[in-house]
Amino acid sequence: MRSGSCSASRTAADAAGTARLLAEDLPARDPLRGTGTVSHRRASFRRSTCCPYYRVPGSGLCGDCVLPTAPGRRR
Repeated sequence: MRSGSCSASRTAADAAGTARLLAEDLPARDPLRGTGTVSHRRASFRRSTCCPYYRVPGSGLCGDCVLPTAPGRRR
């Protein structure tokens, strides 16, 4: 019989593996193909395109924004 914590750990590991596969696969497919780079070392995706989200009052920058700072603002 399996313990509950072992089963929960396996489920979390399975979910993490699925998430990693999606994170690696989706940027290689349309409509995301060519819109950024995947860093396996940092487990991140960095867009090479810009959205206008930073223009919304009080919004800031996206987590994967290509801009180092919001135009007109200093970090």
